[in-house]
Amino acid sequence: MVCAQCAQIAELTDSGLATDGTITHMFSTNAQGCRQDEVTCTGPAASFATFFYYEDGASRGSEGGTTNTITSLLTCNANGEWEHTNPDNMMSGVVDQIECLYA
Repeated sequence: MVCAQCAQIAELTDSGLATDGTITHMFSTNAQGCRQDEVTCTGPAASFATFFYYEDGASRGSEGGTTNTITSLLTCNANGEWEHTNPDNMMSGVVDQIECLYA
Protein backbone atom coordinates (compact mmCIF):
# COMPACT_ATOMS: atom_id res chain seq x y z
CA MET A 1 0.00 0.00 0.00
CA VAL A 2 1.62 3.25 -1.18
CA CYS A 3 0.04 5.40 1.54
CA ALA A 4 1.99 3.45 4.16
CA GLN A 5 5.36 4.36 2.64
CA CYS A 6 5.88 8.15 2.98
CA ALA A 7 9.38 9.03 4.21
CA GLN A 8 9.85 11.66 6.90
CA ILE A 9 8.95 15.08 5.53
CA ALA A 10 11.78 17.53 4.81
CA GLU A 11 12.33 20.31 7.35
CA LEU A 12 13.33 23.82 6.27
CA THR A 13 15.73 25.65 8.63
CA ASP A 14 17.67 28.90 8.64
CA SER A 15 15.27 30.72 6.29
CA GLY A 16 15.91 33.98 8.11
CA LEU A 17 12.19 34.74 8.52
CA ALA A 18 12.33 34.22 12.31
CA THR A 19 14.03 31.92 14.80
CA ASP A 20 13.87 28.17 14.16
CA GLY A 21 11.83 26.19 16.65
CA THR A 22 12.06 22.49 17.40
CA ILE A 23 10.12 19.94 15.34
CA THR A 24 9.21 16.55 16.78
CA HIS A 25 7.50 13.67 14.97
CA MET A 26 5.13 10.95 16.20
CA PHE A 27 4.40 8.39 13.49
CA SER A 28 1.31 6.17 13.47
CA THR A 29 -0.99 4.31 11.06
CA ASN A 30 -4.63 5.31 10.54
CA ALA A 31 -7.62 2.97 10.13
CA GLN A 32 -7.06 2.86 6.34
CA GLY A 33 -3.48 1.61 6.86
CA CYS A 34 -1.90 4.94 5.83
CA ARG A 35 1.08 6.45 7.60
CA GLN A 36 0.47 9.58 9.65
CA ASP A 37 2.94 12.02 11.20
CA GLU A 38 1.83 14.15 14.12
CA VAL A 39 4.34 16.99 13.96
CA THR A 40 4.85 19.47 16.79
CA CYS A 41 6.56 22.86 16.54
CA THR A 42 7.85 24.24 19.83
CA GLY A 43 9.48 27.53 20.80
CA PRO A 44 10.51 28.91 24.22
CA ALA A 45 7.84 29.40 26.92
CA ALA A 46 6.98 33.04 26.15
CA SER A 47 7.00 32.71 22.35
CA PHE A 48 4.48 32.14 19.55
CA ALA A 49 5.22 29.09 17.36
CA THR A 50 4.04 28.81 13.75
CA PHE A 51 4.20 25.98 11.22
CA PHE A 52 4.72 26.90 7.55
CA TYR A 53 3.90 24.38 4.81
CA TYR A 54 5.48 24.20 1.33
CA GLU A 55 5.12 22.20 -1.88
CA ASP A 56 7.95 22.44 -4.43
CA GLY A 57 9.15 25.64 -2.71
CA ALA A 58 5.75 27.38 -2.91
CA SER A 59 3.92 28.36 0.26
CA ARG A 60 0.91 26.21 1.12
CA GLY A 61 -0.10 28.17 4.20
CA SER A 62 0.67 28.32 7.88
CA GLU A 63 -0.96 27.75 11.23
CA GLY A 64 -0.28 28.63 14.84
CA GLY A 65 1.01 31.83 16.32
CA THR A 66 -1.03 31.89 19.55
CA THR A 67 1.07 29.72 21.91
CA ASN A 68 4.61 28.36 22.07
CA THR A 69 3.48 24.95 20.69
CA ILE A 70 1.48 23.91 17.63
CA THR A 71 0.68 20.33 16.65
CA SER A 72 -0.44 19.30 13.20
CA LEU A 73 -1.30 16.00 11.50
CA LEU A 74 0.15 14.99 8.12
CA THR A 75 -1.32 11.96 6.32
CA CYS A 76 0.35 9.97 3.55
CA ASN A 77 -1.94 9.80 0.50
CA ALA A 78 -2.46 7.16 -2.20
CA ASN A 79 0.37 8.71 -4.26
CA GLY A 80 2.88 8.43 -1.40
CA GLU A 81 2.81 12.18 -0.68
CA TRP A 82 2.17 13.97 2.61
CA GLU A 83 -1.10 15.88 2.86
CA HIS A 84 -2.00 18.55 5.38
CA THR A 85 -5.55 19.66 6.18
CA ASN A 86 -5.85 23.23 7.43
CA PRO A 87 -8.09 23.18 10.53
CA ASP A 88 -9.35 26.72 9.82
CA ASN A 89 -10.91 25.98 6.41
CA MET A 90 -10.61 22.14 6.19
CA MET A 91 -8.86 22.41 2.81
CA SER A 92 -6.26 19.71 2.11
CA GLY A 93 -3.14 19.88 -0.01
CA VAL A 94 0.12 18.10 -0.70
CA VAL A 95 3.15 19.37 1.24
CA ASP A 96 6.76 18.25 0.90
CA GLN A 97 8.47 20.54 3.40
CA ILE A 98 7.62 22.10 6.77
CA GLU A 99 9.17 24.94 8.74
CA CYS A 100 8.83 25.69 12.45
CA LEU A 101 9.47 29.28 13.52
CA TYR A 102 8.83 31.30 16.65
CA ALA A 103 8.76 34.94 17.61
